Amino acid sequence: MGKRKAVIAPLTLEEINQYKLLPALNLEQIARMLQKSNAQIHEMSRKRALRPLPVFKSGRQIFSTWARIQQWIDEGFEQRKVA
Repeated sequence: MGKRKAVIAPLTLEEINQYKLLPALNLEQIARMLQKSNAQIHEMSRKRALRPLPVFKSGRQIFSTWARIQQWIDEGFEQRKVA
């Protein structure tokens, strides 16, 4: 049988407010925000992705901000409206 997909719980309102105040989100926080696995976030952040996630890297670590991820999401919705 195939692998079962782990269910990632959505952020609570308290977590959302905390994440918005952080200067940078790490890989696990970005994954939790988008309800994706760490491996999916790595793949989505690659330059070859159709719409790469807006991240910055320090060594092998990935970081972003709440505002940049939210802008990326909003731009995706805008692109779908136009298409």
